[in-house]
Amino acid sequence: MRTKVVDDNSLKVDLKKKTKGLIGKEVTGVSWEGGSLAVKLDSNAELNMVIMNFITSKDDLKVEPDKKNNLVRIIFSRPSEIKSGVIHGTLFTFDRKMLPKEAIEAIDKIASLIQ
Repeated sequence: MRTKVVDDNSLKVDLKKKTKGLIGKEVTGVSWEGGSLAVKLDSNAELNMVIMNFITSKDDLKVEPDKKNNLVRIIFSRPSEIKSGVIHGTLFTFDRKMLPKEAIEAIDKIASLIQ
């Protein structure tokens, strides 16, 4: 998202997940840590409910400002898992899940709070 970045530290935030369980970690809550934007994001209950609808313990969501290029990156990442493959061959199948609809909604809400 293009925007004038005045203070890198105020816009840099990371999503922190509260989990329970040892093996199949279940996300029980989310909070934001970082600059002053974290307070805005933390206080937005609607945003955090949207995030709870799609986030897993392995997912990552963060906001990174880029002052040099006058933009802010909202980054959602979900690791791909190898479902099958051949060790010495060329056939591999990956589980490449598309970006969840709720993630797009959350990214839009975050962008609107940054502007």
